[in-house]
Amino acid sequence: MKHSKSTPKDSSSQPSEPASETKQAGRKNKILGFSACAVAKALGQAGIKLEEADQILRRQGVEMSRASLSVQLGFGRNEATWEKRGEPAPLTEAQIAELRQAIGQ
Repeated sequence: MKHSKSTPKDSSSQPSEPASETKQAGRKNKILGFSACAVAKALGQAGIKLEEADQILRRQGVEMSRASLSVQLGFGRNEATWEKRGEPAPLTEAQIAELRQAIGQ
């Protein structure tokens, strides 16, 4: 009986491994070494609109909902939110131009 009880425990421990892989995959959402959210804020700070920012993130392999992206862009435009919500990535004009060029803008 103990053996049959340990079998379900073994099978329940297996799904936890893919969950950790999912978390790691989420952490790979980096662009130029910065988090996707920080980059989205930097794009907002640079005045880039939602449609173009969405294309930039997707070109970089980052999928973010349009609602979340819109919020992050707004945080980048509003310096008063930076202390609470995090600062934009310190991207140079050349880096922003590189991101825009990758989508043909």
